[in-house]
Amino acid sequence: MGFSRETADDNMADNFLLANRLYAMTIYSIEPGDYAHLTNLWERSARATHDFLSEDDIQFFRPLILNEYLPMVKLFCTQNPQGVINGFIGLSDDYNKDNS
Repeated sequence: MGFSRETADDNMADNFLLANRLYAMTIYSIEPGDYAHLTNLWERSARATHDFLSEDDIQFFRPLILNEYLPMVKLFCTQNPQGVINGFIGLSDDYNKDNS
């Protein structure tokens, strides 16, 4: 397929719809019962983006993420339309105190 004005317009429309859908996402609080799912999500993300981490590194950090790091911060997430967590962030009030 070659480039056409119609194809470009369709792509721009798709990008606009995607951007607006992402913009309209709802952010939810996370409960400790979600920690196992978050740890699995962290591991999949780390494997996909951190090729410098060895298998030993991942196995070292996995229990720390689950048992130490997640409980230390206030966690928020986004969910897909089926209610499955597909992204998360952790925030700490102590960050500026320790890094000022």
